[in-house]
Amino acid sequence: MRALLLVAAIGLTVQPVHAQGAWVDPVRVSFSVGVQPGTTRIAQSIVFEQNVEAEPVTARLPRSAVPFFDAGVAERLVGNVGVGVAVSYASGSGDADVRAEIPHPFYFDRLRPVTGQAFGVRHRELAVHTDLVYLMALHSIDLALSGGPSFFRVGQDLVSEVSVTEAYPYDTATFSRATLTRATKSRVGYNAGVDVTWRVSRSWGVGGLVRFARARVPFALDGVDAGTVTVGGIQAAAGLRFIVPSGSSQRPAPPSR
Repeated sequence: MRALLLVAAIGLTVQPVHAQGAWVDPVRVSFSVGVQPGTTRIAQSIVFEQNVEAEPVTARLPRSAVPFFDAGVAERLVGNVGVGVAVSYASGSGDADVRAEIPHPFYFDRLRPVTGQAFGVRHRELAVHTDLVYLMALHSIDLALSGGPSFFRVGQDLVSEVSVTEAYPYDTATFSRATLTRATKSRVGYNAGVDVTWRVSRSWGVGGLVRFARARVPFALDGVDAGTVTVGGIQAAAGLRFIVPSGSSQRPAPPSR
């Protein structure tokens, strides 16, 4: 979030160098590829039932960067203000640390701890960002500030069963494997972003995007609360920008090379 605010502040301070121009182009389209660092891919805490007792299970996968793809379109409404919609997709997988407390088959209140790993835990985020956009044209540089609600569709592998090996008198148990089940959930969040475009010509350019998007998504297995995953985060990407030029545009052309 600090990085996003810093980029916005830098963009605003460059105003005196080049006089702020109006947003005159009716439509802009963007395609970007980047990373979403610090993605939470699983944060599960659930209580199953076994041997007529509660069996607590937790699964954790360290945060890490995952690749992310983004495509968007913005349309000018009036002056420097417009609306935009962008679709982003981030996906990753990894091995999660699993811990379970296995009830004893003969005695109550004698839980046996086991630890292991769940392999190939997948996580994906599909988000639609609907934004109010404010664009400043600074000669060959365009700076667009945006923000609004985000609609997330999240797919998450969850641990649905922990298998153990045990033998009489069952005082100890050994982790065998974790069974994964795919859960899907939708949630509404929010986003705020900065997009900087260097116009190579009147109809296209290259640009960079920094966006912060966030939502908290609760998951459940068979009606049992499985914990809440915080999705989104900072997204940083670069790519191509395509502009539909206005026939009446008085905007200065980019300097010739």
